[in-house]
Amino acid sequence: MRRFLYIFLFFYVAFLNAQEPVRIIIDEKVGLPSNEVYAIQEDSKGFVWLATNKGLIRYDGTSFKNYKHPEQRGLSIFEPFVDDKDRIWCMNISGQIFYTNGNNFELFTDLKDDLNGSLASIVVNKEYLVVSTFLKNIVVNLKTKEKRIEMFRKDNYDISFNYGFNKKYDQQLFQSLNEHIRIFESGAFKDFKRLPKDLIENEQRPEPIQLLKNGTGDFFILQQIRFKKPKFFWFKNDAWIELLVPDSFNNTRIIMPRFIDDRLWCTTDKGLFVFSINGDVLKQDAHYLKNHFTTDLFQDTDLNIWVSSLRKGLVVLPNIYVAKINLDQNLPKRLTATGNHELMIGFESGDVVQFNTQTQDQKLIDIPTPSSISNISYDVRNNRTFLFQKTHNYLYNNKEESFIKIENTIANVKDAAVVKSDTLIAALSGILIASSFQNNQFNKHNNYSFKKEKRGYAVLYDSITNTQYFAAVDGLYYKKNNSDLQLITYKGESLLTKKLLQDRQGNIWQPHLKMEFLK
Repeated sequence: MRRFLYIFLFFYVAFLNAQEPVRIIIDEKVGLPSNEVYAIQEDSKGFVWLATNKGLIRYDGTSFKNYKHPEQRGLSIFEPFVDDKDRIWCMNISGQIFYTNGNNFELFTDLKDDLNGSLASIVVNKEYLVVSTFLKNIVVNLKTKEKRIEMFRKDNYDISFNYGFNKKYDQQLFQSLNEHIRIFESGAFKDFKRLPKDLIENEQRPEPIQLLKNGTGDFFILQQIRFKKPKFFWFKNDAWIELLVPDSFNNTRIIMPRFIDDRLWCTTDKGLFVFSINGDVLKQDAHYLKNHFTTDLFQDTDLNIWVSSLRKGLVVLPNIYVAKINLDQNLPKRLTATGNHELMIGFESGDVVQFNTQTQDQKLIDIPTPSSISNISYDVRNNRTFLFQKTHNYLYNNKEESFIKIENTIANVKDAAVVKSDTLIAALSGILIASSFQNNQFNKHNNYSFKKEKRGYAVLYDSITNTQYFAAVDGLYYKKNNSDLQLITYKGESLLTKKLLQDRQGNIWQPHLKMEFLK
């Protein structure tokens, strides 16, 4: 599942404007049976389950499986719920309750006469299925299928302002009704905690109350009233505190609120909102997917945010802090960080852009030879940057913002690294080298200080251990001081890689092509 997601990200990732995170679109164009997704759940195995207008769908990261039953009335499926056995429970508008049993789709019970066309909220524990509507609870024993009905009111005209959806938190089932949050024990709901006194009474039938619980175990209540600003309460220090809500809640229909990393994420008819709590204020942090009617969301074990929508399928946000850089040039080929919050970005055209990550300012370095930039290497000691084209090399002075053309060029550079102020190592198409750099020129081919006839892919210099690394076609090598290349092996095998990276702690990372590291 995760392996596919990362590959999908690599090939299909869509960069948006600076206000939107990078996102992956999964819709009918890539095989999703329907773009109309009402709710979304993930089981413990990483399967993603979708309730859609074309039935219950399981997504394993590469393919979609549609679950149907021969006695099913209508295609649309709602209210998916994952129980402790990884069974997926769901229902249709006709009152049929289904669950998955491996690859089978079982009809558990038919509550057509009890629900009369009402869409219910369903939750399940080890012994009972609880189906709730505005009028009643229907509690069904999982073993005997015996049902017990608890009526809340006589009919739809008997209005109560504080009925809420059933929720499951920490293996316990909860419901809000009348003046209390209720907890499900021994086959029935019992009063557990009083609701806030400042909930709004309404003569019209309101939206059900949303009972929430964050990562630290605190309860929250969200109440929506049509044409009024929603109310949001936090149970803290044995008392309900009403939080000031932002104006973005006005005239916005909140479909599904969830806490992720102590922030409140809300799917709405106007996109995805993210809020944080600052004192007694609910502060809006972000507003994503503004042109989507978002319906549900969850965060998977790899911290990706999955969002379902009513008309545009699924959206996966791998990292909400990664956003697009809008460049004036097309087809970027290489980039490197050069200090002072700057990037040097090389393009297919041969041009280079100096980009400030704080101010977003771009400065074009107009290289005179129109050949693709094959590599960029920064010399931190001298604050200068080596720019490599196929047959031309340039040296850019970052402080003075000027460049010169280098004589005695190094051709076909795939990767390069500055070892000392006067030495550079490089991987070329058919050779690994080390060359000195003096008087603004490299050594001639016959005078390289180190040379090995191997097709190279990448190099890295570890200044902490004074070690040079070379990734070649037949393995990964290292070199210290004046020694020859030494092959690095893992479990008796050569390490085949095309990229080397070093983090701030000095660890060196490389993807081994024989290891299934994406799983």
